[in-house]
Amino acid sequence: MPLTLQTGPVPLSAGGLTPAWLEAALGVAGIATVAAEPLGTGRGFVGQTFRVSYRLDGRRTAETVVVKLPAASARARASLAPLRYGEREAHFYTELAPSSSLATAQCHHAALDPATGDAVLVLQDLGDGDPGDDLEGCPPDQARRLVRQLGAYHARHWNAPSAARSWLPRFDQDQPDRYYDVLWRRMKHRHASVIPPAFIAIGDRLGAELAAFRARLATPPLTITHGDLRTDNLVFYPDRVVVLDWQVIAWARGPLDLGYFLTQSFAPDIRRAFEPELLAAYHRALVNGGVPGYQQEACRDDMRLGCLQNAATFVLAGGSLDFTGDRARELLQVTLERITAAVADWQPFDLLAGG
Repeated sequence: MPLTLQTGPVPLSAGGLTPAWLEAALGVAGIATVAAEPLGTGRGFVGQTFRVSYRLDGRRTAETVVVKLPAASARARASLAPLRYGEREAHFYTELAPSSSLATAQCHHAALDPATGDAVLVLQDLGDGDPGDDLEGCPPDQARRLVRQLGAYHARHWNAPSAARSWLPRFDQDQPDRYYDVLWRRMKHRHASVIPPAFIAIGDRLGAELAAFRARLATPPLTITHGDLRTDNLVFYPDRVVVLDWQVIAWARGPLDLGYFLTQSFAPDIRRAFEPELLAAYHRALVNGGVPGYQQEACRDDMRLGCLQNAATFVLAGGSLDFTGDRARELLQVTLERITAAVADWQPFDLLAGG
């Protein structure tokens, strides 16, 4: 039976994941016990994720699912509401995931509270897979597989915006950019010890050119982009790569995802060696998927802009979210170093200046 998006109030904490609620979400009866543990500490910065184990009456073994809830703080939920992250991801799983060439976790339940924009997802537990790690980088064979699937996914939605998907914004819509200047100043104060000196000029210039950057990548040809494609958001299996975290999907130029992935998922020397092969594979997948008239040079130019999205994402996150944990702080430092190297290599600002 096709999954439909439910509407109504959603749980805001693990305390709301009761046997009765889970029975209704999963469409089963007789859940005797439920236990929830936080999942991905130090990886996710928006919302709450739990591995939930439950046992049916008369059964000794427990089943598990993953439940994604809104942010714990009422203030955080209010600030995130205009960005519609929960709404976007809930619609993705109910409308796009079933036919996606990018493998996704199976979604058992999706619900949205129209009054607040809060959403809840009950997803397949992928604990039997190998979780990706930004700090370790993406294994080369898995990167090759992912990039081919990414090209096929983008080709499927190429230049096909639909008025029926009012929940899916363009890349220059529903962005937190109005907070950029404040959060950049705050980030420089909070994280001065881990910001590479060369990144200061990047952050300053991006603030001045953020609107031009968004507009460039929101100009056709457009497709449905993931927007946060990095190794932390992947789970690896021998035969597939599963892509997680679809909160920021939007209509944008497809190579945004490729540039973002290359920037954050590899140390600079590895990226430089691997980049031509993955760019060619991605472009070939677009052509094989029926995309006409989009030359590899244009594809590479759009890819070059992807590293500015990494910069924007981590400026906005660094100025507003908690990076005090050991892994989070290391992730911030390593990512800023990788962004700085990609900007130096690709010179994306030249494209915004018409160069």
